[in-house]
Amino acid sequence: MASTDDLFTKWPRDNIPPAADAARRLRVGPADVLVFPDTGNPECRFKIWLPNRYGSGGLDLKICLGTDTAIANDARIGVSFMRFAGGSGDVEADSFAAEKTIDVTAPGSASNCVYATISFLNSEIDGLLKNEMGILRVRRVLLASQWAGDAYFHGIHATES
Repeated sequence: MASTDDLFTKWPRDNIPPAADAARRLRVGPADVLVFPDTGNPECRFKIWLPNRYGSGGLDLKICLGTDTAIANDARIGVSFMRFAGGSGDVEADSFAAEKTIDVTAPGSASNCVYATISFLNSEIDGLLKNEMGILRVRRVLLASQWAGDAYFHGIHATES
């Protein structure tokens, strides 16, 4: 597989809310978003299937975030994976691989979006292989100095590194 080939895209409507600290879905203008408030550690989860063309080169995830207010500072976003290994592993337990984080600089104006890319080696995605299923978890991690107000999750796009 060539570098930067598309693997999957996830939208707010694809969210499988966790039992606690779920990001809530909201209609903002013409689009649905998932709201990451500036309290708690809200998260969203998406079932993923790595296509057969995945060459085990790692993943680049491009995240689109927006805001409802003009803000400053950063929002820290945490991303982790859980593999549905054939014949082993408990899919009823939260057994995510180590979380990676990225600090996303807030857009300077209300209703604007920013993009941030976070990269994973194949070893950092819980051993997920081509033609296997898993869960992608995305959450807002609170910071001492963070952007005030809600962060709007618009979507996430995965390509092979």
